[in-house]
Amino acid sequence: MRRAILAAALMPSTIAIALLMSDLPTPSLVFDMKALQIYTDGTTGINSSPIPPLALLNDRGVLEPSSTSDEHVFDFDCTAAPFRICDAHSNEPFCYLHSSVIRSREQAVEGQDDPFATFLAELDLSPSTCGTSGAELVLGLYNHHVGSYYWARSAGSGASMEAPGVLFDGGVLRWENELGPIQCNSNDGKRSEWVNFLRAGDTVQLLPFDVDDTIFSMTCNKGQANRIFGVSSKNRPLGSEPVVVCEWRLKQ
Repeated sequence: MRRAILAAALMPSTIAIALLMSDLPTPSLVFDMKALQIYTDGTTGINSSPIPPLALLNDRGVLEPSSTSDEHVFDFDCTAAPFRICDAHSNEPFCYLHSSVIRSREQAVEGQDDPFATFLAELDLSPSTCGTSGAELVLGLYNHHVGSYYWARSAGSGASMEAPGVLFDGGVLRWENELGPIQCNSNDGKRSEWVNFLRAGDTVQLLPFDVDDTIFSMTCNKGQANRIFGVSSKNRPLGSEPVVVCEWRLKQ
């Protein structure tokens, strides 16, 4: 709680050292910095080059990083030529929409939230923030609703595993049909089942289908323009929550 109060007091001009991902305001955009380093460097991320600025398409601006941690787990080079986001050499997603649940399944209102049987949760994330292509719910970078097995599955590229049968529609998470987890869930069980247990105040991550468009949409929103952060579990204990290591600002 104290970290959250401190974060609120210091945003958006700066960030306190050692904030955790759960301390960040929502909605916000978070970059998995290890995946981003693989993305920009085209390597395994071991002994990689410093992370450069990121250039949006169509000359819509350049995102520049600034470190917020004394641990220096990543190196940045703002003097380097910006890396065009479309020039990806990795299939590992690095960009997630970080959102909070504002109403849970138990708080659904019949007649207002129809189809009532499919309602799972309302998020504080506007569909317009997701760009024109939308986004899908995924297991996420840190998920306290799943056990250790699924935490291990969510490490690294597993964070982008979709929640089968769950749709993000008009700011609301819903089952694809009224049979819910019986019809929609995957064969390995809990890939989607955890969504049933979301409560107000929980955080989730969604994977945008168009990263460039989503970043641009976020920066166009005056209230969210300074809500792009880098998080990492590098040098952290296994299973621990990612720490905030940098923030990104748009220069046009």
